[in-house]
Amino acid sequence: NLTQFDQYLSEIESDKLPVTRAFVTSQEEKIIRELILQLKLGKVSNAYFKSKFDIDITQRFKAQLEALSEHGWLEIKNDYLYLTRDALLRVDSLLHSFFLPKHQNARYT
Repeated sequence: NLTQFDQYLSEIESDKLPVTRAFVTSQEEKIIRELILQLKLGKVSNAYFKSKFDIDITQRFKAQLEALSEHGWLEIKNDYLYLTRDALLRVDSLLHSFFLPKHQNARYT
């Protein structure tokens, strides 16, 4: 959203969306972002990603998913990915491996 209230209202009154974006995201970044947000909920449908992005996340993120499974943090059943309770308790620390290399060590100030 626009951060200045006057700008925000001006856009609304002009029948425009009061949003702005600092960076345009690539298709890959959109996939990763959506996957991470769904992982935080504990359940991800592979069919959803096939339908929306034409991608099989179990293949695209095979290494990351196998690592989670090996630690007992992920189960795959009936085309769904499920994080275990232990994984959900530390989910934010488990997601960095899904980031693109250019974002894995990024520091924002």
